[in-house]
Amino acid sequence: MSGLWLATPAASRAVLIGVHEYKYLPSLPAVRNNLTGLADTLTDERIWGLPRENVVTVPQPEKASDLVDSVADACAQATDTVVIYYAGHGLTDDEFNGELYLALPGSRKFRPDTTCAYDYLRREMIRDRRTHGKQVVIILDCCYSGRALRNGMSPGEDLADLADVRLDDGMAGNGARCLLTAASASSIALAPPGETYTAFTGALLRLLNTGVPEHPGLLDMDTVYNRLQADLRALARPQPSSDANRTRHALPEFGSRGSPRRICIAKNVSTKRKKPSPAPSPEHVRAPAPTPPSPSGVPARMGSLVREYLRSQPAVPGLHLIDGAPGNKVVQQACKAHQTSDREEVIAVWLWRSAWSHPEDSLALTSSGLRVGDNGTYLQVPYEEFGQYTFDSPYRFKRTWWDTSGHRMYRLRITGPQSWSSKEWHRYAPETIAERLQHIRTIAAG
Repeated sequence: MSGLWLATPAASRAVLIGVHEYKYLPSLPAVRNNLTGLADTLTDERIWGLPRENVVTVPQPEKASDLVDSVADACAQATDTVVIYYAGHGLTDDEFNGELYLALPGSRKFRPDTTCAYDYLRREMIRDRRTHGKQVVIILDCCYSGRALRNGMSPGEDLADLADVRLDDGMAGNGARCLLTAASASSIALAPPGETYTAFTGALLRLLNTGVPEHPGLLDMDTVYNRLQADLRALARPQPSSDANRTRHALPEFGSRGSPRRICIAKNVSTKRKKPSPAPSPEHVRAPAPTPPSPSGVPARMGSLVREYLRSQPAVPGLHLIDGAPGNKVVQQACKAHQTSDREEVIAVWLWRSAWSHPEDSLALTSSGLRVGDNGTYLQVPYEEFGQYTFDSPYRFKRTWWDTSGHRMYRLRITGPQSWSSKEWHRYAPETIAERLQHIRTIAAG
């Protein structure tokens, strides 16, 4: 697509607002992680490279002025693009004019005076022509019913309609404006309990961190919207109901003024990816020659990238993704064994049993790298050294008298300065773990 350019990071600003805990409304625990994940993504040099000081995070704002002041300051300081993000409950005043209100920690239903009216933010954006000639991106991940704690989340009205009509031509100037919302009133946006992010923001983060294959080097907002539509539609999980409307799932809605195809706040990182390795042959797989690492090329937020990648993939036998508190006792013990400091977070553990006489051994992916504990064997590989290692899964056919056709027995093999190989199994899916690790090696290579 011609005529596109990335918004200048040093001349742009982002305001990230989120409310995860309420006094009178259902809490939304994942919203806390939304702010951290989005801030890390926007400041990642691979994606946009927004300076950290240009990102203002507003968690748990107590009063409307906390939101309004932050937005007003960002609009006044930016000379290129302003990104405004809100995650939390979206409320409406149906008895009167159907205004959109952003819920605060002390907000109550049917009490607009306890909220922040969306119109307050719009007024600050147009006051004294603060956004004249600038690009404005507004992202609303709002919910109303609190279903995020159970099966889903849905706003109380058509948020795109309510908000977009106020993103009007009063915002004079040549800059384009666009607004992206999570859902409408007649749909259910899934946010299963225990997930790190809300469904909409999680999809947005996956998109920005993995890119769009076979697409040019920049992601404009129109492309982001269309891709989110496709991704969330593919992830939809219908809820049984006799009411047809209850099986409809939340899909993003979009409104704009000017040309959203001109607004680019993200590089398409997929254009930098290497081609996947060919499938292994029936013979023992030989490890390719290791490539030297590039420490400066390892993304600073590898832990978040690894978590997002694993969350986007199908389940693997024995692999437990740690989103919040670990699950059963064995998983808790594995996490405790691999977490050596308060600054190191366990992201996922893969458990197996080498023998019936002792408990499960485990492989862990942490915020710093990979760790393997195998009946006393210990291996540690920081992400900075992943380029020196290869991960593959050779196999052999095992035949028995009751099964002469045989079946494949795989093992996970790690080859590099330190080497390790697992036992042979057919039920712990080591071949799939090898694929995951090899892809993480690609992510670490930048």
